[in-house]
Amino acid sequence: MNTQAPWFYSSGLSESATSIVLAEEEARHAMAARRLGTGDAVCITNGRGLVACGVVENIGNRPPQVTVTLHEWQTLSRGPVVHLASALPKGDRQKTMLDMATQAGMGVFTPLRCERSVASSGKNAIERWQRVTIESSKQCRRAWLPELNTETPLEDFLRAVSPKTQIFLASPTGTSPIELSQKIMHEELVILVGPEGGFTGPELDRIRGRSSLEIRLAPTVLRTETAAVLGVGLLSQLQSRAG
Repeated sequence: MNTQAPWFYSSGLSESATSIVLAEEEARHAMAARRLGTGDAVCITNGRGLVACGVVENIGNRPPQVTVTLHEWQTLSRGPVVHLASALPKGDRQKTMLDMATQAGMGVFTPLRCERSVASSGKNAIERWQRVTIESSKQCRRAWLPELNTETPLEDFLRAVSPKTQIFLASPTGTSPIELSQKIMHEELVILVGPEGGFTGPELDRIRGRSSLEIRLAPTVLRTETAAVLGVGLLSQLQSRAG
């Protein structure tokens, strides 16, 4: 597998495909941003574990079109999952959070509706977020796109979480990650991140009632998106050690 070739996304990629035509948006990116030409090496993922590598066979301009001949395929397992369940920050900070959390290893994202939430998902949020995670996954060469869920009240989320899932609560008064000596054996780890004003007392009671582990991600009070990215990165590292 060519580890240096740029990655592109195609939901229609299959193991039986010997060539593929990139969607117009992907073709435009290949031609304008990547400046690819005939014979250049590329890799394509379907976002569900399959990666195929090949070379650019043909380029067309109107509309932008890139045809790739494929010669190498690999299916990568998803492995353990880091689930980010977080209140939403305002505006463009949502995009920043999802971009960086995807790079850090986020496998599932659930936006939480909390008592002190300052933002909501809004119309067509899943589509917007998917574009962000696709671009981020291509940049960091991830074969599995994060799963994106609709906005969920905190209480409903806690009720639906499997008892076999380990929940971590990002808290400025929690345990330092350095002090976490236990092995992480769960298939899914959840990092809970509250809104800018923090979880309320009753919300914290519900979270602690699920045997959550409180972790301190930094010596300072963090913005929502910063805590989300640091939390995802930490749990990804804990999982890699356990494996």
